[in-house]
Amino acid sequence: KGVKVMVLEAAAMLEANRMWQVDEIWVIAAPEAAVIPRIKDRPNYSEEIARERIKSQMTNGERIKKANVVIMNDGTPEALKEKVQVEWEKLLKRL
Repeated sequence: KGVKVMVLEAAAMLEANRMWQVDEIWVIAAPEAAVIPRIKDRPNYSEEIARERIKSQMTNGERIKKANVVIMNDGTPEALKEKVQVEWEKLLKRL
């Protein structure tokens, strides 16, 4: 139908081993030291809840092993946007 790219935001796809449904897996990873304050900024989230939530998910290492593209999110939202744009341009060249 002329569609070259479709993006799915589907974190659970990796945990369900459904990678076969896509051509590429992009993982955004961040160190726990960066993630904790971000989660704590949400209403009703303490540091304890943040750590429990992180523990309940796949580790960065597990996600990275399954990824075709890894983008580290250890800076500002603007820096992340720039990194995503760089990878997007690379993807468009691969098509």
